[in-house]
Amino acid sequence: MSLASRSEFIHVISGQMQYFVNGAIVTLEAGNGLVVNSSRLHYGFSPQQRQCWFTCVVVNPELLERLGADERVFVGELLHQRVPTAAQRHSARLA
Repeated sequence: MSLASRSEFIHVISGQMQYFVNGAIVTLEAGNGLVVNSSRLHYGFSPQQRQCWFTCVVVNPELLERLGADERVFVGELLHQRVPTAAQRHSARLA
């Protein structure tokens, strides 16, 4: 997998961070997130050096293209931090 074929999903759990992507700076607060192609210059930072908890998932976009309808719902819920709901629904389908 080449660097150009990856995407990063960043989601802020608590706190606040600034996120630089190709010359633009975006403020991300708890509950906010973004998707960045790994070929773009990007990084997160806190000018005030405050604590920020966040998740970052790096995936090959082709993986998402291969998902079925149920899996897309599950991944969407995970990305929006509805993990218990997604896990319960997914577990019920497997039972």
